[in-house]
Amino acid sequence: TTLNGEGLQHEDGHSHMISGLVPNCISYDPAFSYELMVILQDGLRRMYAEQEDVYYYITVMNENYSHPEMPEGAEEGIRKGLYLFSEGEESENKVQLIGSGTILREVIAASEILNREYKVTSNIWSATSFNELQRDGEAVLRHNRLNPDDEQVSWVGQCMGGHSGPVIASTDYVSSQAEKIRAVLPQEDYYVLGTDGFGRSDSRENLRRFFEVDRFHVADTLAGRRATDPTAVRAGFASLLQGGRSDHLERLQPAAGRLVCRGGKRTGRCLWAAAGIGNAGHWDRSRRNGSPNRGSSQVSPHPRSCRRSTEKGIQRSEMDAG
Repeated sequence: TTLNGEGLQHEDGHSHMISGLVPNCISYDPAFSYELMVILQDGLRRMYAEQEDVYYYITVMNENYSHPEMPEGAEEGIRKGLYLFSEGEESENKVQLIGSGTILREVIAASEILNREYKVTSNIWSATSFNELQRDGEAVLRHNRLNPDDEQVSWVGQCMGGHSGPVIASTDYVSSQAEKIRAVLPQEDYYVLGTDGFGRSDSRENLRRFFEVDRFHVADTLAGRRATDPTAVRAGFASLLQGGRSDHLERLQPAAGRLVCRGGKRTGRCLWAAAGIGNAGHWDRSRRNGSPNRGSSQVSPHPRSCRRSTEKGIQRSEMDAG
């Protein structure tokens, strides 16, 4: 469920990791109704018509949103675990964005942010099953090891091989889930966002921001990693900082945080004033597993502690956004 306010007993960031350990369990995390339709049809064929000794584990969400039409020719990719949902315009600065389940919509929104504010285009990929992609990749790697004269290409390699640019994946599950395809990705630059740590009760928006898997963190990953043309990134940040404030950057902070440009200068160097930001300008990830941060009196060791802070004593750290 995505109704996290029901309680922590409904939190799930790891079930696909567990289901992937069962050899005949076929796991899927679809985002749209047409993906689910293809998966169910294929499951009935394998289990009922062909009497194959497998069973399916499918995670579906109860969040209300619009479902688009199925892209032409997407059926095979849905079954195998990855397909191209949307192809962006060709440009010098282009990235590959991967999302699964309900977070695919955040990836779609991140693509719009990248295009509008960073002048970066992107291909959007839907990963319906990282587990199936891992199994296919491991089978291909084994075949190539045993048959060096007859090399095969994994499904991930077939999909991503003809596309350039860094790859950013964001899911509703622990980061290890999306890491399963790193070994067979043609691209060297692969950045994974996941919901590592203890579960929490809050709104969907706040939780996705807290675990850094929402649209703003997907877009910011590109800028923070200098994964594309640095000139374009600096220009994008400069435009965001005009006037000393940025709605995009503001959304990356806790409710008590604020962005302050040093001395009012319109430069890329700003002060993050928010509770729980480490010295490197990133969220203090120790808050996720409940361990105390010895360097800040604002951090409670309890995993359910609220990310709130008063103006007095707020920790400030410098971040070079330029």
